[in-house]
Amino acid sequence: MTPSFTELLLNRLTMRTIKNLKDICAATGMAVIILLYSGISFNTVCGQGMPIRNQLNRQVQYLYYPQSVKRFYAATNFKAAWVAPDTVKTHAYDAMLLLDCVRQYGLNHADYHPDKLLYKRLNAITANYAGTSEDEKAAFDIFLTDAMIRFINNLHYGKLNPRYSSKLLDARSNDGLRAEEILLKADDSKNFVADIERVQPRSELYRDLQRQMHQMAGVYVGDCYEVPEALLRQVAANMERLRWMPVRGRSYVQVNIPSFTLRFHQQDTDISYRVVVGKRETPTTVASGVLSGVVLGGPVPDIRRWLPPSLNDISYVEKHAYQLTDLDGKRIEPTAANIAMARQNPSKYRLIIPKPGQTAVNQINFELSGAPNIILAGRAEGRPFKTINPALSNGTIWIDQARKFTESLFKYDNGHNSIAELNKAIASKQHRNYHLKTQLPVYVTYQTCEVKEGVLETYDDIYHLDDRLVKALFKGAFTVPAYQ
Repeated sequence: MTPSFTELLLNRLTMRTIKNLKDICAATGMAVIILLYSGISFNTVCGQGMPIRNQLNRQVQYLYYPQSVKRFYAATNFKAAWVAPDTVKTHAYDAMLLLDCVRQYGLNHADYHPDKLLYKRLNAITANYAGTSEDEKAAFDIFLTDAMIRFINNLHYGKLNPRYSSKLLDARSNDGLRAEEILLKADDSKNFVADIERVQPRSELYRDLQRQMHQMAGVYVGDCYEVPEALLRQVAANMERLRWMPVRGRSYVQVNIPSFTLRFHQQDTDISYRVVVGKRETPTTVASGVLSGVVLGGPVPDIRRWLPPSLNDISYVEKHAYQLTDLDGKRIEPTAANIAMARQNPSKYRLIIPKPGQTAVNQINFELSGAPNIILAGRAEGRPFKTINPALSNGTIWIDQARKFTESLFKYDNGHNSIAELNKAIASKQHRNYHLKTQLPVYVTYQTCEVKEGVLETYDDIYHLDDRLVKALFKGAFTVPAYQ
């Protein structure tokens, strides 16, 4: 008869001279085997963290941020954060209420485990805590944590941030904000909701839209006002874009493509200028950079993504004073080899073309660092734009009254450059380079709506970008009754 495993184990132990059971476990590493055969459960040995650990392993494929969720529970020795008897105070209902109200933040309720995070399920668990299985309690706790981590990331970075995917955020490849750490601090705070909301962008542009959304999706609905769904989603799309490129500081320059405006925001005043932007076929790029200088009397770069056939003829290039540069502004000699190289990699080069009917001495170029695909320019002299549709350029942003804008920059720069000298240089058609001592952030945005003096204004979606963004934001959306 074949001996059992237990008999083999006992025979092995009797063949060795070891003083006591402690030495046996230390010498042979059999403590775990003895625990298994003694009937002692791992939950008893390892404590109450085992249900959370087990459910993390079982539910990992259903979590949006599995690594972040694991880090969250590891920081608390894998204790439940939300689910507890009804006599114990947690922030479970605060978190559930936030997830119920995600529409007021321009987000989609369907993105936060709505089928698993039900009030009736939470109520049943808390009312009959002892009679509910450990697995069910742990699973609810984990899904609520995952939903809140996603909510925090969506509030700060946006759901569809082209730079930060959920995978990168889960791996901590971001700008420093850690959603699980924010959630841990909020869980220990008396101001749970305020601590979560604090991760949102802090610019007035965003705050105004968020207040507007709160009114439309919360207050107006409660007061039985009907707000068109299309308008709600348009505001949500514009809040999403502002999360991708948060505007920082009180002094900056904003070019908003759909409204055809440049606004110079300062501490106590705003100055607006009209602009011409790219056509739909050659759109102006949404980007940010730093305004560091002004060039008077220089040619304006052409930021088209193609090079015209005429560049094959070097004599034509020289005749028309074309220049080829890299993205850092370094001039490239227009040899046949260099032109061929530029054609193979058009995104890495710029073509500088003097505009028809406009001499270089009549141009003002605004130098931007950190935004190679943005060209900001205007006329030093000339009549204001009178075009009905200002979406006419090849992507360059042309500023109406560029001279006045330059003067405003010089005033903001505390007189580091002389306005009188600027006007003299323009009158005598001289070339000048002006360095701004106080550099300004520049944001080129695509906002099809904004709040002005408390009123929501909407603009034409000239590049037809809203529909695609709205569909992605509200995929799987459905109406959720309050306190289901």
